[in-house]
Amino acid sequence: MSYRRKVKRRVNKKKIFFKVLPSIILLLVISFFIIQNRNNVSIHEQKIERMQQFDEEISNLDDTEVKTYYVSSNGTSTDGTDINNPMSLKEANKKTYYGNERVLFKCGDTFYGTINFNVEASEEEMFYIGSYGQGEKPIISGANILINRDAWELDEEGIYKLDLSNYSNFEGIGKTYWDPYNIGFIADEQGNIYGERKSSKEELEEEYQFYCENNYFYLKSEKNPTDVLGKIKFVARNCLVNVSSNTILDGIDVQYTGVHGIYKKDDYITNVYIHDCIIQNIGGSVQNNTTFTRYGNGIEFWNQGKNILIENCIIRNIYDAGFTFQGNSVTTGFENIIARNNIFINCTYSSEITCRNASLGENSIEIGISNCNISNNISINQGRGWGYEVRPDKYAASELVTWTLPKDKTDFVIDNNTYFNSRNIRYYSSTEKNNNILKNDVGVDNNTMYLSKATTLINSKGNYQDRSILAEYNQDQNSTFRLLSDSEIEQISNPEILSSNDYNEIKTYYENLEKEFKYTDIRNEIISKYKEFSTNNQESINGLNSKIQKIQNDIEQTTRATMTQNKLQELIDNTYLLGTDVVAAYTKQTITKQELVELIKQINTLGQAYDNAYEELGIQNKSNKQEINTTIQTLESKVNSNLDLDISELVELVNTCKDIQNKENTTYADYKFCTLLSNWIDEIITICTDQYIINNPVSIKYTTRELTNEDVVATIETNAQIEVTNNSNSKEYVFTKNGEFTFEYTIKGKPFKVVAIVNNIDKTAPRIDGVENEKLYTTSVRPIITDDNLLSVELIANGQVDNEFKSNTSISEEGIYKLTATDKAGNKTSVSFQIMEQTDEDYIITDEIIKNITTNTTQKEFEDKVNIKLDYEIYRNDQKLEEDAIIATGDILRTENGQEYTLIVAGDVNKDGIVNIRDIVQMRKYLLTRDNFDDISKLAADSNMDGKTISIKDLIRMRIITLTQVGQS
Repeated sequence: MSYRRKVKRRVNKKKIFFKVLPSIILLLVISFFIIQNRNNVSIHEQKIERMQQFDEEISNLDDTEVKTYYVSSNGTSTDGTDINNPMSLKEANKKTYYGNERVLFKCGDTFYGTINFNVEASEEEMFYIGSYGQGEKPIISGANILINRDAWELDEEGIYKLDLSNYSNFEGIGKTYWDPYNIGFIADEQGNIYGERKSSKEELEEEYQFYCENNYFYLKSEKNPTDVLGKIKFVARNCLVNVSSNTILDGIDVQYTGVHGIYKKDDYITNVYIHDCIIQNIGGSVQNNTTFTRYGNGIEFWNQGKNILIENCIIRNIYDAGFTFQGNSVTTGFENIIARNNIFINCTYSSEITCRNASLGENSIEIGISNCNISNNISINQGRGWGYEVRPDKYAASELVTWTLPKDKTDFVIDNNTYFNSRNIRYYSSTEKNNNILKNDVGVDNNTMYLSKATTLINSKGNYQDRSILAEYNQDQNSTFRLLSDSEIEQISNPEILSSNDYNEIKTYYENLEKEFKYTDIRNEIISKYKEFSTNNQESINGLNSKIQKIQNDIEQTTRATMTQNKLQELIDNTYLLGTDVVAAYTKQTITKQELVELIKQINTLGQAYDNAYEELGIQNKSNKQEINTTIQTLESKVNSNLDLDISELVELVNTCKDIQNKENTTYADYKFCTLLSNWIDEIITICTDQYIINNPVSIKYTTRELTNEDVVATIETNAQIEVTNNSNSKEYVFTKNGEFTFEYTIKGKPFKVVAIVNNIDKTAPRIDGVENEKLYTTSVRPIITDDNLLSVELIANGQVDNEFKSNTSISEEGIYKLTATDKAGNKTSVSFQIMEQTDEDYIITDEIIKNITTNTTQKEFEDKVNIKLDYEIYRNDQKLEEDAIIATGDILRTENGQEYTLIVAGDVNKDGIVNIRDIVQMRKYLLTRDNFDDISKLAADSNMDGKTISIKDLIRMRIITLTQVGQS
């Protein structure tokens, strides 16, 4: 953005305008579509963001980048652009200011007068009012300070008179252009405000009541007022800061006037950004002498306003509203007005909205209220300031007051505000309710309200206990309500904080106060649980209630600051120790087992109640979950292993612990409860065990008594709960061979022994001699089978089962065999072997064919074995074979004289040089269909080289070759 000063053009404006009009229209159309598609951000939000962006940029520039005027309380310059030679406020009011220009007031200075600048700026190039230097915010004050005590005249007994027109008796703003003798209030030297103005002198009855007539001021006082009040400030009817369109007001302290602190200068106003200002001690002047109506708002926009943002301001001690937009003409309209993150203190109304007689107005503004929002503000002691105390019309004092809202033309939201000790929350005129405007068009919700007992909700009806009226208006249905104690109201009304000019100090104080309130609520809830526990168990256990009362007292004495992690753990420890008294009462049989369980569960509820305190205080509240899980597992085991002792009620407590296991994070209370519960249940089991008489027989059960080749498991069987003290504490002993084992065990601590004997194990498998597993034979074999408990013999020859095979029988036929012998115990012995008839290992060369080449034969192995005297080379698909390649069916051997031989690898029907499952699959298909081999594959398929028709024997030979890989190097 350019910060070159805008120059006024006065010549040929119309001519220039119509010349650039088409470009302007095109630019507007393009801008419209860009804005519409900018991440769905509304035009209203963009307007606000643009002002904030401009503020951030222009406030951080120096006077070499943007034209800047400097103003100090003792400035004498008529130019003001030199920081070392500033001008006065009076001089500043004489100038005209343009967009991309700044006026900066000196920090720490007080300026008696009004800001009433003539501004010609635009939305794109705004005008900025801020501050420079170090120190407190510059003050714009409307006060006249009496410096001559002798200026007071005793008018009559107890009443002093002062001539306000004799300005030689004053320092300050002096005579102003508007209504200098219409006094709103006076303030003493300590800043205390006296605003009880009367309509006639005869009404002056109480100290410091006053009356104005012409230029005279009358004050009820028993002594010379200056002697009592010191230097007195008089504030008259002046609007202190009059803002124009396209203006930013930043960091100014506006104070002491009888009417409005900040007001709009022009009838039509748009694009105003007010932030980080203080507006305080405002109002009280008489607006209408006939009705004696008094008024004065912190910030007011009358009849019209558009694109206005007010944020991070302190607005304090206002006679009427801290912030208001209102009007009563046919052109009244307000659009995109936002008041957020402000702090309202001791105003009669935090916000006031009036919009009478709304219709369509000029400048293409939709008249009425559109897209206005009051949110995230803090309001303290609304309706409890000086303005409320002195006004006759107290009934409407509220956080929000509306007098008339236009039907079907109202759209505003009041949300996420925090109200402390308000006198009343809302006041609405009958128009809004009758037309259902408040239900349909005004969004009031998600606010947080800290209420006194006397706080009312809407039009002095409803309270903390009865909030039904809010439902009638469809408002604050999701808001948070809390009742304040007297001591908390005192904290809210901290005079030091309420008078602070430090926004962050005030905000932090009330944020911390909210945290303290939340902690107090949690603390009170915990105390309430103790009281309930004590009431419900008054007669159960002697001395228990006194211990509970001690814990209660200890909690009551804590604050957010004193409640530390160690203190929380101490309170939790003491709470769970109550369970020890409960267990002792059960031991003495003064309570039943079910009562014991119920009491322990209630004690756990008390311990768990501290989790909210941990969370609110931000104190780490984690325990070792694995340690807790181990404790729970041990606890569950204890209970489950002693259910024969009639302790089934304790399962409820175990289930409570198991709920803890399901938590993502376990707490200190979880740890304490599980640890102590384990100790308590130990005591209970001991008590029950002493009453338990054991006389249960023990027997041994075997997995089988039949002959078996597997281990036999001997298991102790009994109805009693026993613990085996040897055998790794197992009730089962595994016999891997015949023999005996003595179990040693206890039943409820009493030692016993029992002997288990096993003699039915046979793990010796049958013996097969005369043949070796996985061996290839070229001659017949004679297997011999021996076993004392032989049950069956099975021979599988080439896939065919032979159950009639006998031991010591010769096998000579070529094939693949598996012999299995099984005994009565289920032991088995198997051997697999092959028989392949001996064949000539030499290559067969005939009819330009070389056959009987074995699988996986390399060229080197082929060369060593073949008897060809001529030089030759081997080709596959007309490509010379690499030296390390293996020979495959179909390869061509070419001699130096041009003779060719086709090479045949026995069994290699798919011509890859290796006999494997793929060849077998193709061989099976051929035997079924006789149509998938060419002549070369048929030669390879004759794997036994008998020259006969290809048959199952050739397939068997291929399978044997595959299994044994005969011929592989």
